[in-house]
Amino acid sequence: MSSQSSFPEMLPTTASSLVFDDSLGILENVLSFSDTQDLLAATLVNRRWKDAGRRDDLWKSALLRAWKDKRGVACHPVCNSNLIFWRTLLSKEAVRSMTKDHVFSIFQHPLLHQKWASLQTELARLETENEETQREALQRFFQLHMLDIMSEGDYDDGDQDTDDDDDDSHRNQQQSPPRQTRHFFSDLYFGSFASSMMDARRIFISQLELCSPHGFEMHFKMEADDVDADLAETNDDLQRYRDEPDILLYRHSTCYFQQDREFQIVLHQHVHDRYRPAELQWRWIELGRRIQVGPYPSLTVSRRKDWGWKLENAHVVMYSLDGSGSAEIQEYFDNQNNNADNNNDVDSDSASNDSGGVDSSSSEE
Repeated sequence: MSSQSSFPEMLPTTASSLVFDDSLGILENVLSFSDTQDLLAATLVNRRWKDAGRRDDLWKSALLRAWKDKRGVACHPVCNSNLIFWRTLLSKEAVRSMTKDHVFSIFQHPLLHQKWASLQTELARLETENEETQREALQRFFQLHMLDIMSEGDYDDGDQDTDDDDDDSHRNQQQSPPRQTRHFFSDLYFGSFASSMMDARRIFISQLELCSPHGFEMHFKMEADDVDADLAETNDDLQRYRDEPDILLYRHSTCYFQQDREFQIVLHQHVHDRYRPAELQWRWIELGRRIQVGPYPSLTVSRRKDWGWKLENAHVVMYSLDGSGSAEIQEYFDNQNNNADNNNDVDSDSASNDSGGVDSSSSEE
């Protein structure tokens, strides 16, 4: 029989024919070279592929790739080597699998410093208890944190300024941020990845994020035609506004929204002190969407491609700061990605060398 006529007979006729002996972890090794989209597709094939595609080490690598150059996803990686997104939502089973280090890595996020202090107090109270009791207490603490996220309980709208005569403005002050569909994930690191990617589409800012200890960098808008071309090219405090090419942004100060509604301005060294208004208060005009500082036009909230926040009106632009763009943190992500690539190369070589001599009984865990 010719090779041409026999070739169709060699092909599997059904999906069930696509079965092979992967007792050596061949499937896991192949998936370790897959990008995020391929990993997601692999988890939809069947239960075996889903289990292989949800492995923690695969999604740790995916997190490193996805979070590089992004803002607000985690505290300093040295503290959060577990790479757990601070707004991750997990199933009961996944919460029960969390270790003390997992919980610590979440609450060391700078936005959760008050909860971190409360957690330390709770652990001090349980110091004489056994390790399992402490772990269960930590898990309950994380579950309460998830409830806060689900209810967006970090909004303190009890002292809204309701003296505005505009009925529409008054209604906007009272309405809550739009609710999002909640997803609870049964795998810790896949859940961390998925939660961060879904949260990146959130367009309303929480009061915790607005009152970040890192603050916002404020830039004044200037017409490009009003600025000397040589000055615009040489002054590091001037940059062209990407959203409006005819506008230059002048770096003026770092601003802080305080929980007590005070608005603080820390001028950069080159700015004269007379350009700093004092005793300013801020308030919500529309929860999560619009903020007013003092008598100035309201600031509209939007999300940036780096997952940071932008506040803007006709005169100023403010960009959220959180330290994620520092050279130290970027070096950490680069080193982790390099280590992941090296580990994949070692695993691949080991699988190639051992494939002929390993007993099939030494199957994967």
